[in-house]
Amino acid sequence: MEFSKVLKSFLFAIAVCLTFLAHAQPGSVANAKWPKQSVRIIVTFTPGGAPDILARVLSESWQQNLGVPVLVENKPGYGGNIGADLVAKSEPDGYT
Repeated sequence: MEFSKVLKSFLFAIAVCLTFLAHAQPGSVANAKWPKQSVRIIVTFTPGGAPDILARVLSESWQQNLGVPVLVENKPGYGGNIGADLVAKSEPDGYT
């Protein structure tokens, strides 16, 4: 039961990310020469679980396609609030 909740949450997060990517305008400032530095993926679950494994598999293909390192960081705790707080307080540059 817990695994299905985790999987549903992670799939929802990916769907939200894909929605934002679909709305990106070609040639806009947001798409100009991105990325210039490494990209971080914050996983709000412990290492070794399904969300972590999926993030690491995706990061490998993103790293090949983007040409920059894609780092996966696990920040579990408080129902995902630690990782969400880290993302909320990070620079709004699109790299986290």
